[in-house]
Amino acid sequence: MGEFSMSDLSGIGKTVEVLAKMVSDTCGVLYEPRRIILKAKAESEASIIRAKTDIQIEQLRQEVATLSLPERAQNLLTQSLQRESRIQENISSILDQALPHISVDAQPEKLEPDWLADVLNRCSLISDQEMQSLWGKIIAGQINNPRSFSKRTMVVVSEIDKKDALAFTRLCTSVWVSGGTAFPFIIDESEIHLKMGFDLSFKMHLESIGLISRVGFGSIMREITHPISISYFNRDIILAPGPKDLLQGPVELTMTGRELFPICGAQPSEEYYNYMIDYWRKEGYTVTETNPGDPK
Repeated sequence: MGEFSMSDLSGIGKTVEVLAKMVSDTCGVLYEPRRIILKAKAESEASIIRAKTDIQIEQLRQEVATLSLPERAQNLLTQSLQRESRIQENISSILDQALPHISVDAQPEKLEPDWLADVLNRCSLISDQEMQSLWGKIIAGQINNPRSFSKRTMVVVSEIDKKDALAFTRLCTSVWVSGGTAFPFIIDESEIHLKMGFDLSFKMHLESIGLISRVGFGSIMREITHPISISYFNRDIILAPGPKDLLQGPVELTMTGRELFPICGAQPSEEYYNYMIDYWRKEGYTVTETNPGDPK
């Protein structure tokens, strides 16, 4: 994750202010962007802000201790306070991770309060840093472009774990984009795809959690009648028609998978890229690389 510079503050300051108010109004969480304060002011001031909630929680604990309540009731109240403290910390951390991905021209006031409330409720107990990063990117994406993520996608993300997320990221190493649509190109039983771990159980699992769809034991074929532009991360090629339809493989990204692909953190594989270029050429397609170099 990139660090903020001072110039970032002038670009998103108003956005942060609006977002903080929306979060407070939606779920009662006091959010102050610690990463910005760490860069803009002193570490000591950031520590003071971080301590605000802890002090409030401790005061409440002390008040609970003075109440004439049965021990069991006091324990339940203490546990509730501890849970609220974790929720505060988790949501603040997720919002911190959203900030670097928010555009300077974003309009957070267009964010639907019901959508924000639903997301914050779903991610409030997430403490794993990588999963928090995913939720942060989802919030930023929705702020930048409302309706980027459907309610179905929120349900799927709330139900997957870190292992599932990493598996999907691995699959997206095989994704190409043409005409704004993402397509995984997987040649079943090929050495490269077996090496990448794309066996049947792997694909069935991703299908079961709603990130891809399979066509049984067949393959998806794409008819190409004219040269098309297709991209692998930042590397573009022109693929001209061959003697037969283009073999895509046995899987498609679901709508949820397509929404998550841009933010899943997948990295290009030079070995996979070279394999696909060689494969298409052997199949009789004319492949023209328009910007040779590492697909980073």
